[in-house]
Amino acid sequence: MAKEFAQQTRYHIVKLTKVEVFPCSKKDVKESFEGGKLDWVSMGGISKVFEFDHRCHHRPKIKGQVIAALTVGRNNQSYFCLYPIRRDT
Repeated sequence: MAKEFAQQTRYHIVKLTKVEVFPCSKKDVKESFEGGKLDWVSMGGISKVFEFDHRCHHRPKIKGQVIAALTVGRNNQSYFCLYPIRRDT
């Protein structure tokens, strides 16, 4: 029988400019998702803005700003991406 092990979430966080902020903190993400439920969390690492995959042909019209995206790949790995928003001054 195979041994099960606790999977650790990997984080990639970029430094933001003074006028940007993430919609939530790393601590908020950890508290919202049980340990090991997310394989990878990107906070501004992939891109600073959301874009549909170029293979997506039927793109819905979205009003407003996308601040997060959750993807589950074919290999059942989960990716959670947070996008920065403009800080109100």
